[in-house]
Amino acid sequence: AGNQRNLVELLFDQIDPSDQEFVHHEIQSQIMTFFIAGTDTTSELLASAHYLLAKHPEIQQKIREEIKKTVGNAESITYDHLTKMDYLNAFIKETFRTKGPA
Repeated sequence: AGNQRNLVELLFDQIDPSDQEFVHHEIQSQIMTFFIAGTDTTSELLASAHYLLAKHPEIQQKIREEIKKTVGNAESITYDHLTKMDYLNAFIKETFRTKGPA
């Protein structure tokens, strides 16, 4: 875990540091590309998931019941809650498999 590096550190390793103007521009461009690609992927997945839930209310109901059962009266949903929601996770994976970006 101690040797993990973030995106900026990895980009610095790949760019010639003698041209500082280029370094700044290149890193900024690469980070923007990652951000936009991640945003597009997320928004496409969410749109597809909402469409499928609207089209299949029985699936929506099963997911609602699983969330209520798993989260209960907790004030917020935690990562631990999410890992216990098998039906929701299967739905998201199937949505991504069938409707996800190419």
